[in-house]
Amino acid sequence: MGTEANKTASKDFGIVHIRWFFILSACSLLSILYTSSTSKKFYMVVNSQSSVLTTISNQLRDVSLSHKVPPSLSNTSSKSHDQTVNFTIASPNTCSESPIHALVWIFSAPGNFERRKAIRKTYAKSALFVPLEVRFVFSIATTNDGDIQQRILLEQDAYGNIIQDGTFQDAYENLTHKAISMLKWTNIYCKDVKLLFKVDDDSFVHSTRFAKWLQKFEDTNSWPVNSVIGTVWNHPKPHRTGKWKVPYDEWPEAEYAPKACPGSGYLISGDAVPKLVSAIPKVRFLWLEDMYLTGVLSHAANLKHIDNSQHHLLTFEKNTQSTFVSNKNLFLAGHLSHNMDAYKLWDKLRPLKYW
Repeated sequence: MGTEANKTASKDFGIVHIRWFFILSACSLLSILYTSSTSKKFYMVVNSQSSVLTTISNQLRDVSLSHKVPPSLSNTSSKSHDQTVNFTIASPNTCSESPIHALVWIFSAPGNFERRKAIRKTYAKSALFVPLEVRFVFSIATTNDGDIQQRILLEQDAYGNIIQDGTFQDAYENLTHKAISMLKWTNIYCKDVKLLFKVDDDSFVHSTRFAKWLQKFEDTNSWPVNSVIGTVWNHPKPHRTGKWKVPYDEWPEAEYAPKACPGSGYLISGDAVPKLVSAIPKVRFLWLEDMYLTGVLSHAANLKHIDNSQHHLLTFEKNTQSTFVSNKNLFLAGHLSHNMDAYKLWDKLRPLKYW
C-alpha cells in the first residue's frame, strides 16, 4: 500500500510540474508579445517625431541654402567619368565683351573669404590690363554650411565673379571635378577666349608682367593654339604613399602621361577647351587635378606642352620674395603661406608703379 501511494503521489507531482511549466511558458510568451508590441508603438512614435524634426530641419536648411547640397562624387581612377554640371551661380555675362584675351580661373574654397578679398584688392583688377580684356572668376563648389553659402551669395551680389557648381562638394579630393567644371563652363559661356589661366587662391599674379606677356601675342597676332602652357614636368610618376597617393590598382602604369604641369598655375589655349571637353568621357578619371587635366586629358586631346617655367615661381617663401619682386620674367608665384602675403607683396610692387 505504501509503495502504491508513493507512485500515485509522484505521478500527481509530475503532472503539477508539467502544468506549471506550460503556464509559465504561456506567461513568458504573452510578456514578450506585449513588450514587442509596446516597443514597436514606442519606436513608431519616436520615429514619427524624428521624421517631423528631420523635415523641419531640412526645410530650415533649404531656406538658408539656395539649392540642395549633393553628396561628393566618386573619385575612383579605375574608369572614365563624364561629369554633369549644374551652375547654381553661373555669372554668365563674364565674357559678354569680346574678344576676351585671358580668363583667369581662381580655384577657391567656400570659406576663403579673406583670400578672395585680398586677391580682389591686389592683382585681380581688369583695369590693370587695359587695352586687353582680362577677366577673373572664382571657382567654388557646394558647401553644407548654410551661413557660408549665404555669405557667398552676398559676395556674388557685390562682385558678380563667382562660379559655383552644384554637382559636388568643395574638397581637395574633388579638384578634378572643379577642373572639369571649369572646362565645361568655358565651353558654354566663353567660347572665344584666347587663353584660360588656372591658378589657386594661394597664388599671386604680377599683373603688369602678365599683361606685357599677353600683349606680345596680341601685337604679333600669334596667340598659342592647341596648347597647355606651364612648368612642364616630363614623365610624371604616381606617388604610392603620402598626400598625392594613387594606389597601384587604380593606376598601375609607371607614369600618368608623357608631360604635365603643376596645378598652382597653368594656361590653356582657348581653342583647346572643346577638345579637352570631348576627351573627358574617353579617359580614366584621376583625382589629382593637375595630372588629370594637363597630363592625362591633354595627352588624349593631342595638345602640345609649352614650357613656361621662366615665368613661374612654384613656391613663394620669405627667401624667394625678393626674387619675385626683382626678376621681371616672373609673373606667377605659387603657394603663398598667408593671406597677408598678397598685401605685403603688392605693397612692395606699388613703388615700382606696378599698381
